[in-house]
Amino acid sequence: MFCPSIGSWNIRGFNTSDKILAAKNLVAHEKLDMICLLENRILPENMSDPWFCSSHRVFDNEVSYHNFDQASPGRIWIKWDPEKISLSPLHSSKQHVTGIISAHGLPPCLLSVIYDSNSFFERNALWDDLRSQDPGDSMPWIIFGDFNCCRYQSEKSGGNAIPTAKLAPFNEFIFDSKVTEIPSTGIFLTWYNQRTVNPILIRLDRRVQFLKYTITNTVAYWMRGALIPKSIIKAIGKICAKFLYFGGDHSNRLHFISWNNTCKPHAKGGLGIASLKATRHALNCAVITRFYNHQTPFSAWLRTRYSSPWKPPDLVDSALWKDICRTAISVKGNFKFINNDKSPASILWDHWCMGTTLSNLFPDLCCNSAAFLKWESVKDWSHNIAWILPNHINPAIANDLSSLLSLIPLFPNATSHVVWKDNIKCSYKDFYKDYFERDDTVDWHKLALLGGLKTVDNLARRNIHIPDPYCIFCRCDAENLNHLFFECSYSFSVLTKLIPFFHSFYLRPSLTQPLHYVGNLPVAKLDKQGLLLTLNAIVYHLWRERNNRRYGSTSACTITTANKVVKAIKYKLAHRKFSQFLEKWFNSE
Repeated sequence: MFCPSIGSWNIRGFNTSDKILAAKNLVAHEKLDMICLLENRILPENMSDPWFCSSHRVFDNEVSYHNFDQASPGRIWIKWDPEKISLSPLHSSKQHVTGIISAHGLPPCLLSVIYDSNSFFERNALWDDLRSQDPGDSMPWIIFGDFNCCRYQSEKSGGNAIPTAKLAPFNEFIFDSKVTEIPSTGIFLTWYNQRTVNPILIRLDRRVQFLKYTITNTVAYWMRGALIPKSIIKAIGKICAKFLYFGGDHSNRLHFISWNNTCKPHAKGGLGIASLKATRHALNCAVITRFYNHQTPFSAWLRTRYSSPWKPPDLVDSALWKDICRTAISVKGNFKFINNDKSPASILWDHWCMGTTLSNLFPDLCCNSAAFLKWESVKDWSHNIAWILPNHINPAIANDLSSLLSLIPLFPNATSHVVWKDNIKCSYKDFYKDYFERDDTVDWHKLALLGGLKTVDNLARRNIHIPDPYCIFCRCDAENLNHLFFECSYSFSVLTKLIPFFHSFYLRPSLTQPLHYVGNLPVAKLDKQGLLLTLNAIVYHLWRERNNRRYGSTSACTITTANKVVKAIKYKLAHRKFSQFLEKWFNSE
C-alpha cells in the first residue's frame, strides 16, 4: 500500500528563481507527492501565460489548483504528481481550498488547505465555512496550512500576549469538528521572513543581530571614557541571555548555558556576540598602542601623568588607568618595543631591553638613580644610532650597562615604537581576538556531558526541587544524567534497537561510555561518524520525549522514539556518501 507524502510551505512570494529552486529542493529532499504553497503573491493574469506556468513547475509531470481568482495576490497554489496522488476540488475561498485526495490503495480523504487572514473577523468566517465542509464519520479530514492563529498562549514567543477571546473561536472549531492535533518534530518556533536558505532559526538570527548591534553601540558610547562596573556587566549579560534564549520572556526561566561561552567568537564555538569584557580588553590595548605610537594631546598627557602602563599604579590613580595597567600586565609578552631616538618608552618600567626591563637586569641602578630614571625615556639615552649614558649613572655599573646597550639595536627610521605580536598594522580586531586566545573552544555537542541539561539533580544543586524526582520513563530510580542515559530500561531499549551491539555490555552504560566505545571502534570513518551522530540523535530525542512526558502529558513507546531517531538520521545523512551506512544500519532504500 502506497502512503503519499504531503507538505505545506508559506513561501511568501513564489515569484523568483531562488524560491522556485527552494521549492523543488524541498519536494526532492522530503520526497513529497503534493505541496501546498501559501502566500504566493502571484497575480491571476500570470496564470494564462504558458511560459510562466512551465517555469514554476516543481514536479516533472505536474497538475495544480489555485484560488488566485478569489484572492489577489494569490494565496494558495496546490501542486501534485498525478501518477501518485490526485485532488478533486470541492470548494474554495480566499482563505482555503477543500477537496478530496485519492492515492492508489488508500480510501479517499478530505483535505482542507488553509491560509487564514490576519483579521479576527475574517478568521471567524473561515471557521464557519469549514464547519459546513465537515465530512463527519464518512471519511478522514486533514486540515493544515497557515492559520495565523494559535491554540494556547505558550505557542507564541515574544511580542504582545494574544487575548484569550481571540483564541476561543479556533479552539471551538477544533472541538466542534472533533479533529486532533498531529504531533510535530523539530524546532517548535520558527521564523521565515523571505529567506530561502536555512528557513529555521531565523528568529534566533534576528535576536543575535539585535544583541550585536545593541552591545556594540553601548560599548561605543560608554567604554571609551568610563568603566562599566562588573555588576552592570553581569546584569546586562543576564538581560541579553534571557532575550536570546527565551525571546524577552520576563519570567524566571533558567538556562544552563554560560553567557561568556555564548559571546565567544565563531572560531571558539560562540555566536560572535560582542563581549563587554573582551571589548574593554581591546580598548585598553588600543590605548596602550596609542600611548607610544601617536603624538596626540591625550597620549602626551598620559605619558606625563603616568609615565608607563607597566608602572605599578598609585592608590590615587583613576579606575580607568588601573584597568589599563591590569590589561598591560596580562598582555606584556605581546607588545614588543622598537628602540630609536624618538621612542617614549620608559627607561625604568618598560621592557625595551630585549624583552625585559632595565630594573630587572640592574637592580642597583634603580636604587641609586630612581629619582632620575622614572621620568626618563629611551629617546633621552640615544641619538641617531648610538646609545648615550647620562651622567648620573653609577660608574661601577656604567661599563656593564654600555655592553648591554651595544647589543640592543636602534632603528632610526622606524615609525612605530611598539608593535603587537610583530605586526606593525595591528588593529582593534587583533586585540579583541586576543582576549579569547587562551580560552577553550566551546563543545556544544557535549552540552549534556557538561551538566547543561535541566535534570532533577542539576536543578537540586541550584536549590530548585522538583516534587516528583523519579525517572519519568521507568519510575524506579531518581532522575539524573547517568540514569537517563542509558541506565534506564526505556533509554537502553531505544539505544539497543538502533545500535544492537550494546546488548553485549554486562552493565548498562552511562552517557560517556557509548561515545568512547564507538569512537574506538575499528570501523570505516563514515560508519564511525554515522554512529556518533546516531548517539547524539538518541540523546536529543530521549530528552525531548522526557520533556513531553513531564510537561506535555504525551508519551511515545520505544519503537516510536527509535523511528524518530531513524528519520532524523536519514534526513541528516541524505548525502550519497552515507548510503552504505544507512543501508547497513537502517535498511535504507
